[in-house]
Amino acid sequence: MKTNVTNNHFKSIMQDVGNFLKHGNELPYDLMKDFAGELKYTNLIMPANITDENLGFEEVFFETGMSMMPLFTDDDEFLKHESYFDPVPFELVFYIELIKSSQRSDGFIVNMESENFFLSRNLLTGLKLSKKAVYEGDAVEPGEALKVAKTVTNDSFTGFIKTGSNDYDELVGHLKNSFLLNVVYVENPNDLDYISCIDANLAVQSVGREKYGLLFTSLKNIAETTDEKCMFQIANLNEFFEFILRNDMDGIIVNPGIDDYYIHRNNILRIARSVTFTDAIYRNASYVAFKL
Repeated sequence: MKTNVTNNHFKSIMQDVGNFLKHGNELPYDLMKDFAGELKYTNLIMPANITDENLGFEEVFFETGMSMMPLFTDDDEFLKHESYFDPVPFELVFYIELIKSSQRSDGFIVNMESENFFLSRNLLTGLKLSKKAVYEGDAVEPGEALKVAKTVTNDSFTGFIKTGSNDYDELVGHLKNSFLLNVVYVENPNDLDYISCIDANLAVQSVGREKYGLLFTSLKNIAETTDEKCMFQIANLNEFFEFILRNDMDGIIVNPGIDDYYIHRNNILRIARSVTFTDAIYRNASYVAFKL
């Protein structure tokens, strides 16, 4: 059984943290902050036994009397452990609730056959996770949203990305004031102007071994660089950034094939933990796809 889960970015920063701790060095603040940020967006694999509606978890006991539950960053690390349980990925919030409800477990041990990294009860319960936004009022109807999307050009943001500037504050300012679009592929496209799509596949682009999500500043740019099988959405940036982070992607390309402006993962992580995009009337954008 394979999960196809990867956590390459978290695994890399976990190794950096482990090297500092192994040599008795104090963690630099930026490294600690980045580690906590990556941890929040992991989907770590747990050896679990699923029967009916019950979940049973593997525990590891140490001579010191400590009890821990193993977690793994990917299928290869899980296979090293040779567990009799099935690999099941969960988001971090599940593990936090699990450790809160466990009276005897001292925490989790990640990749116990390699990094052997300990996530303590105190660390996990002390993490501050972002709360989901609560919106008031009605969301805009899809037909009205489509009318707006057809006219958007984002001239200010387009001018910024054409300069190639890496200024973080300017980037965030433009993102807050832009109305961006993303592309999805749906299994059963039709000739309707829009369709409901909860499980659409987000368009991604590979650059070497790296993978990027795609954002566009206008329909014209989408039409010039994608095929007719795709549909477009109004980008819900909070959800879009979370998708990039949770799926272990390397960043975003804005206007691929035209401007090729890269927003790298470290900036997305920084944005995700400090910026909320609150255009509430478009909160259902990720559930509707429009025909080009």
